[in-house]
Amino acid sequence: MQRPENSSSMRNCQTKVQVFAKFHVAEPTVIDILAAIDIHRLHSFSFWDALIVLMAKQAGCRVLLSEDMQNGREIDGVKIVQSVSVRQARRGENPVGYVRH
Repeated sequence: MQRPENSSSMRNCQTKVQVFAKFHVAEPTVIDILAAIDIHRLHSFSFWDALIVLMAKQAGCRVLLSEDMQNGREIDGVKIVQSVSVRQARRGENPVGYVRH
């Protein structure tokens, strides 16, 4: 038997969905997927990273924060920047809120 949902928990979920619904979401089309394959081939990125870069460009981003893409690399006007907390963790520092897996 399933437990009935907690109404405050459901209100919390509803509030979060309403907040996230205000964000612009870039949805890839078939053309975008083909363009990501080109980026993958031309720049030696994984397909998924290439799709992220492409969608960031379409969303109007000029800077893309990443943990594992090539820091400082620029693709089609989108500059990839490794976040400070990632750089600190790699140097052995433990920035607040960063958990290394």
